[in-house]
Amino acid sequence: MKIGIGAAVYISNDDHFQFAKETIESIKSVEHELIFCFVVNYLSKPEYREYLNSMGIVLDNYENIVSRSWNRAIDTLLDAGCEYVIVPNMDLVFKSNLVDNLVDFATAHPEFILVTALPWGEKESIEEAVEGEMFPETPHFSCFMVNHRLFDAVGRFDENFRAAYDEDIDMHYRIKLAGETAVGFEGARFFHQGGGSRTIKSDPELERRNHITHDANDKYFASKWLYKPPTADDAFTKDMYKYPFNDPDYTDEFHVKR
Repeated sequence: MKIGIGAAVYISNDDHFQFAKETIESIKSVEHELIFCFVVNYLSKPEYREYLNSMGIVLDNYENIVSRSWNRAIDTLLDAGCEYVIVPNMDLVFKSNLVDNLVDFATAHPEFILVTALPWGEKESIEEAVEGEMFPETPHFSCFMVNHRLFDAVGRFDENFRAAYDEDIDMHYRIKLAGETAVGFEGARFFHQGGGSRTIKSDPELERRNHITHDANDKYFASKWLYKPPTADDAFTKDMYKYPFNDPDYTDEFHVKR
């Protein structure tokens, strides 16, 4: 089976490059053919592209929009014949059986429209990470996997979230509204460098801009669904809008009309 690995890539310094290289080189499969697609942010430095070109398909992202990169990578890899597409952050370390375990789980549970791996707390012991059989309805979008059903039934990731953050929570809520289910699988494990957001934390200018854009994304989410995005410990509230902007007739290129 062909499995796509599609990622949004932002590399402006050597730290970013090492995070990305370690992520890519930790992604393995015994059972499947892997095809990589990297959508590279226009702010990335060109000297790092040679390595990416050697590893797979490289596309340019001419605006700093993570959700657009995800959409393009998923479309490209599905068009290339991949059965599933895994979308990882570029600051992870995969347990060596993550891909095969996640694909086996998704194949056995076609009722789930999106499945994710789940984090493990120690890089040094990632190969000994405990694998469970539980699949809580708490997906972890640092490493998620989909097939064609997500875009067909729910729509694409909303590219109005710029540059990043909240597009994943927006998608999870839309999955629920569509009557579908997204889960995280305890049998597929990764380590998240520094607890997450290492790309931003390793670039002072990007971190400065993120304080502005993240707040704007929260406000956009609130205008779309009534409330700001819930935290990881909160459930989606029952009185959130059931349609984007509370408009039953609303439709655009990112949302499937119901």
